[in-house]
Amino acid sequence: MINASTYIFAKFSSGYSQYPDDYSHDFFSKVIDNSNCKSELIISRQNSLVYYLYVRTLNNKEEKLGLCFVLNSVLIADYSTVFSLFEELTTKLVVDGQILKFSDTGNIIHDAKYLPDIEKTCINVSSEINSKLSIFEGLLEHIPPLNYGVAADEEKCFSYMDDTAKIVDAIHSYPFVRIVKDDNYISEKLSNYSAVLLKHKIENDKLQEVIKSKEQAISKLNKQKKRTTLVFLLLSVLFVGFIVMMFVVDSSNQKTKTIEEQKTKITELKARNDTLNKSLKSTNELLLKTTEELNQEELKNSELNASLSKLERFHNNLLSVRPLMILDMSFDFKSGRLAIDYFGFSQKSCYLKIVVNDNTYGEYFTVKEGKHILYKYISGSFRRDKWYEFKIYNNDNLIWTQRF
Repeated sequence: MINASTYIFAKFSSGYSQYPDDYSHDFFSKVIDNSNCKSELIISRQNSLVYYLYVRTLNNKEEKLGLCFVLNSVLIADYSTVFSLFEELTTKLVVDGQILKFSDTGNIIHDAKYLPDIEKTCINVSSEINSKLSIFEGLLEHIPPLNYGVAADEEKCFSYMDDTAKIVDAIHSYPFVRIVKDDNYISEKLSNYSAVLLKHKIENDKLQEVIKSKEQAISKLNKQKKRTTLVFLLLSVLFVGFIVMMFVVDSSNQKTKTIEEQKTKITELKARNDTLNKSLKSTNELLLKTTEELNQEELKNSELNASLSKLERFHNNLLSVRPLMILDMSFDFKSGRLAIDYFGFSQKSCYLKIVVNDNTYGEYFTVKEGKHILYKYISGSFRRDKWYEFKIYNNDNLIWTQRF
């Protein structure tokens, strides 16, 4: 077992912090401040100690996370394997939502402000780093003497794609070697995960915009309906009031007017009555037209409500069509255990059919929301010198295929 000290250091929006916070504070703080690339591996020799530092810049270029392990009197020159280790650890942090996480749009952001405040998480991450160091058991070599023709603070910088022999030679000879990796530093698993989240966010935003537009249209129609009803009521009240007023005036004058005056009044009343009839006819036509328009608006309102319900059903069914995304699979030839690493969008019962070459296995299980692992034991004997193609179906829809 390799004995190593581990450190986690970061510069987030709240400032710089590290765990554990000890005499190395200034050294790690300076390293993260001087880092200006997407990802890099720094190998620093200080007397008999060798520091392996990995710095990863987040989507916000001012925010960075660093991981480090420190060896005593031994050296690992296989820098590509060290890179792979740190990239694998970073992927696990994001997927598990420890220190880092995905935003709604699929960007990598921090999930902590100050590392000492999440001591338990930092301890778990440190344990994870130590447990992975066993892969270097056969790669350790005694630390060689430094090139005394090189200054103690001299730095050697390389691109990850530079000549391997030159990089390895510098690791043996220089006290500070920086290896920059600005391409292919995001794992395939993270890329797939990010793409799914971004697509889901875009689809959800579009649906919300359509729903909002339909709700505004319905609200506008309801307001028009209220205004039309109010105008009709006002016209009715004015008409009735006018008839009543004419009746009162006529009654008060009947007793004092002569017969000729009454005849004249009757003629005037007939003329007024004709005018009122024309006005009433016009009002009725307006009322019929308004009623027809109102019926049309109500029909449109009904259609919009039906469209809105359809959109909501479509939105709710988005997740039911494919309730999970498979991230990875592994298979143990000896025990026949198949491990399915998946991310569930919602919790529901799901039927999975597993086809191995010509053999079919199926069962119902409950998809859990978030990242989980499903274990399935496949009966039969499997030989390592033979390829087996595993296909995963969800309700007859092929969602994953992989060969072992």
